[in-house]
Amino acid sequence: MASVVKEIFDKLKYIKDYLTKLGPSRRSINVRQAKLTEVNILYKQFCSLQIAIEIQIKNKEIGDSEVQIITNLFDSINKLYSKIIQLCSDSTEDTENTMEKFELKTAIALLPIMTGDENITKQLISNIEMYESMIDDTSKKQLIQFVLKSRLSESAKLRMRNTYSSVADLILDMRSTLLPKKSDTAIHSKLQHMKQNDKSIENYESR
Repeated sequence: MASVVKEIFDKLKYIKDYLTKLGPSRRSINVRQAKLTEVNILYKQFCSLQIAIEIQIKNKEIGDSEVQIITNLFDSINKLYSKIIQLCSDSTEDTENTMEKFELKTAIALLPIMTGDENITKQLISNIEMYESMIDDTSKKQLIQFVLKSRLSESAKLRMRNTYSSVADLILDMRSTLLPKKSDTAIHSKLQHMKQNDKSIENYESR
């Protein structure tokens, strides 16, 4: 199982190295869009694989040594993905030349639909930030409406407002409303490492 995760890691690392060597001045909009589409497909595969592997880990179907390798790869893949998003957002080209109009085809390719998976929601937020940096001010209202109407799950729509004055406000609300304060993994890890120390039995049980 670790080899499958490693294969995704290697592909993402190749894309990151390619973008780094290419340099900001040669990262055209077309190049960035193409690589982001490629990366999002890989990351979606990773998210699905991660869910399946976490179930196997919970059922103790994977050995401890392999679990450690996989956990490290999970962390590395998430860092790589964030770095690639950053590289695709950076550009030294003149702003007037790089700004483009909102395009439905591009938005559909870049912005995943929420599924209830936390990683997909994080990916959506990151890509909204990236796409906002590529479009002109007059197109940003279209981006907001596109996200609200077609990228949110039904439960998310009930928790979000019907309209936002800026993309920044939309992203802020998505982070505070749609993302859990702490992931299940973080909570589980905290529980595993929690000690009673000087707490009373009642306080420790409550915690």
